[in-house]
Amino acid sequence: MLDTEVEKIVAALDWEKRWMERFTLFATSLIGDVYFFGCQEQLGVAFNRMFFVYQEGMVTCYQLISENTVFGNALARRLEADHHLVDGWNREVKDKVDEVLSLVAAYEGTLFEESHYLAFEHAFRALQPPFVRLTRVANYLAPSWHNTLLPPLNAMRLATETVYGRVDSFVQRSLRQLAGQIGRDPDLVELLYHYEVREFVKQGTLPPDAELRSRAPVSGLYFENGRQFFCDSKEVGLFQRLVADKFGSQDGIVRGVTAVPGYVKGTARIIFDPQKPGVFNDGDILVTNMTYPEFVPLMKKAGAIVTDGGGILCHAAIVARELGKPCLINTQVATSTFHDGEQVEVDATQGTIKRAA
Repeated sequence: MLDTEVEKIVAALDWEKRWMERFTLFATSLIGDVYFFGCQEQLGVAFNRMFFVYQEGMVTCYQLISENTVFGNALARRLEADHHLVDGWNREVKDKVDEVLSLVAAYEGTLFEESHYLAFEHAFRALQPPFVRLTRVANYLAPSWHNTLLPPLNAMRLATETVYGRVDSFVQRSLRQLAGQIGRDPDLVELLYHYEVREFVKQGTLPPDAELRSRAPVSGLYFENGRQFFCDSKEVGLFQRLVADKFGSQDGIVRGVTAVPGYVKGTARIIFDPQKPGVFNDGDILVTNMTYPEFVPLMKKAGAIVTDGGGILCHAAIVARELGKPCLINTQVATSTFHDGEQVEVDATQGTIKRAA
């Protein structure tokens, strides 16, 4: 892509930060592919445009507000029309998760035997649409359905929370083992896209080191109607800056969605990697892109939790409800607006965070 193309797609479309996870580029490229083709085939609705930012093992997903609204509303109306569907939807997620994890256990050390790899990719593809349906539909249900439908959706989301981390760790281990077997740099082999891995198991070919090296430490993948485009670090920086500018606050107040109400004043701690938290004291305000299971020790210490992305069934919202901690999600720009060590006020009841007076 060119800078002018990045400027054009940001200006014309309503991007928002949706989630952040520790992912390989293998998982990222596969998820982007399935969000379009798999969701359209299995669910009848899909995401036509996505932008993924890869930065030192962390992946941030940007999607369109309008597409999420169409996607979520279509599924919510189906579920409201027949609320018994929730049992079947949850059962499908559980079955797909169990199938993927059984292959992870069976294929440890042998993933890149052709029959193993193709079976694993097929199972991982099949998991994505029902899992995305589970995580998105809750955000678009009418409030009158919350008491009936949120508890079972929440329970299944919590029960399957760790699957992506376990799968991605397995893929990462497998890629590094492969590097040792073929005499390639493991740090570079870890940067393969899913279709390149598939090509390897079928044809035995891999991209040259120079091409793989261009993907780290920062790169992007832009998906448009199922086509994938590589973005370099400059284009990624421009995209993120332009999207953040759209959500910039003129009054110093950053607004989000209330996950757990409450008011807390404390020290903001901007944490992107829970394995490298730096200083974090009891009562500090955890401000991050998104949380996942490795964040739980920090969440237990936090006075409040604030995230850039997330929905009603995101990890931060679920854990914050269990802990009874004020939680503000989907602020989009909290991590780029506030600085580590600043005093902030989180009014999760009103859905705001601002610098303390």
